[in-house]
Amino acid sequence: MAVINYLNLAGVRKIASEVKKRVSQMYDIKGTARYINDDAVDTTFTSTGLWKQVSGVWTKVDSFKVGYVYNIENSFTTDADFVEGAGNKVTGGTNIVVVNEGTEAAPVLKFDLLANAMSLEAYQLKALTTPATVFTNETPTVYTASADLPTTEDVASATITDLMVAIIGGSTAEAGDVYRASVTVNASDETKNDITWVKLGDQLTVEGLLSLLAEVTPNTPITDAEIEAAFAD
Repeated sequence: MAVINYLNLAGVRKIASEVKKRVSQMYDIKGTARYINDDAVDTTFTSTGLWKQVSGVWTKVDSFKVGYVYNIENSFTTDADFVEGAGNKVTGGTNIVVVNEGTEAAPVLKFDLLANAMSLEAYQLKALTTPATVFTNETPTVYTASADLPTTEDVASATITDLMVAIIGGSTAEAGDVYRASVTVNASDETKNDITWVKLGDQLTVEGLLSLLAEVTPNTPITDAEIEAAFAD
């Protein structure tokens, strides 16, 4: 069976280091700015668009070059000047970059949201046609809500074991959520078990199933050399 490598904390740090090297070569960082929509126009921001402080005064930016990057400190909604199109809700702290959607001879400059920029809260999760069943070696215990998951048991009569799986049933917003137990003996009372639960994903939506499969698949950390090789391609 092929080993599936996963990205752990050390790997994330390595990727961040590699990205920073390349960002400094591709982008021209222009600092903090605000993106003003129609509902934010006032005596300070008198029109929509990108605004940046110049000598302490908020000034609208009208001149851009490809590769200019701005950190937008306020939440806003994209308009037609964005590659992603109008109407996308974006959270504060997002970085945007100027790109050319046209040609060198006839440039069409637009803003592009950098990775992890868009808020997906307004979108509905994609439901699976039928609930996924991925546990063939055990029958998960079903609870009505996550609040019902046991947090302690007597050792002598314990029914929850370490790594046991539980599923939330019913028709609430939590329905289909999958949890895994971590059981330890109470530090001050050896007759009691302490139980903590970690949500792995869910069995009813595409997004939840992807999270679930990522958590239950045996894997090993990706190495620095593998990350460097990926960036070298």
